[in-house]
Amino acid sequence: MGQSGPAFRTNAKRVTIPNSTLRYARFLPCAKHPGLRMVYAVFETILRAVAILLMVGVMFGAGKIALWLGEVWWPSANVVPLSIQPFEISHGDKIEKEEGKHLAHLLAKQIQRIEGIMSADLTGLGNAQQVRIESVSPRDFKVAPDVPVKIDVEVKAFEMDVVGLFEKIYNFFDRSDKLRVAVWINGNIKVFASLKTDNNERAVGPWWLENVNNGQAVVNTFAHIYALDLYKTRVHGLNGLDPASFTKFVDGLENYQSYVRKHHSNPNGDYDALLANLAEVFEKLTLEAKSAALVYAYLGSVKTLQKQSDVAIAAYTRAVELDPDDKFTVSALKAQQAAKALQPKAVAVTTATTVLDEIRNQKLAGYDPAALPPRATADHGRCTFDRHQP
Repeated sequence: MGQSGPAFRTNAKRVTIPNSTLRYARFLPCAKHPGLRMVYAVFETILRAVAILLMVGVMFGAGKIALWLGEVWWPSANVVPLSIQPFEISHGDKIEKEEGKHLAHLLAKQIQRIEGIMSADLTGLGNAQQVRIESVSPRDFKVAPDVPVKIDVEVKAFEMDVVGLFEKIYNFFDRSDKLRVAVWINGNIKVFASLKTDNNERAVGPWWLENVNNGQAVVNTFAHIYALDLYKTRVHGLNGLDPASFTKFVDGLENYQSYVRKHHSNPNGDYDALLANLAEVFEKLTLEAKSAALVYAYLGSVKTLQKQSDVAIAAYTRAVELDPDDKFTVSALKAQQAAKALQPKAVAVTTATTVLDEIRNQKLAGYDPAALPPRATADHGRCTFDRHQP
């Protein structure tokens, strides 16, 4: 234990100043003043506390940076990091940087919306064995779009570009997919996009679009094109969908998930109109995408909810033909067929009049109705017969 220095009384309180403080304070002109010695002691304590906090902060920051660089270098297996570069937009000879950043952020939001719908798992909200409420995309497959922020400020220390060095370190560790989009606006809007990735399974594109109306249309159209090509690498049930039909499928799927949530919160609600609208959407999609197994699977689920078992069985049968590896569809088809087999069969009921008419119309062998005696007629209350010449 350190030894204490001399004690002083200030304002009726005894203050003991450590000898370590006196070692620094004795070199000051007023080192022998008791009040100043107390101020120096407090100041030294504050400096030590600040130093400790700085050391903890530096260690924590270094750990966060190391963790961040580790995530960039070794991304999680169930996450697809997508770095959307600011759009390169040219109006003739003029380059629009701010507009390019804005459209890149809109594209990221649109891809996030599609990802949220495709990866929504609602198995906890209903009976997953009767209707399809699991996620469309695999549970271990997530898309995480982001727009990198470029630092335009130049910071130099000892003739070294600190910001540039930091960006080079980040680019060295970065293993995310990089999406680049170039837009030419000169009377007609033309779009070219490409994806750079180290994963061959996600190698999709490039894409070329023409006759797009405006920047918002570029974002909406390309977001669905990229998402469709990406999800097709993992979900075989989407084969047969083009970007236009995929857009309708995503919107219909969003409404279908909305029905599942509403029915879970209020099972006694009236959802006939919503189910009828969903059935119409998926029925139209079966005409546009005749080889998309998922479209038939969701149509079968909607028809099951509408208690139209025959149509549901037909839709599930077609879905199994297109994608035999879809476990849910195979199970749902067997369940519908088993439920139909247990239903009581209708018995045809024939009225007595119909039976008598059938018997009367039957012709017996050797029987000729024309050989019957003459028809009896009534004449003044007496029964007479028509006379026929032999």
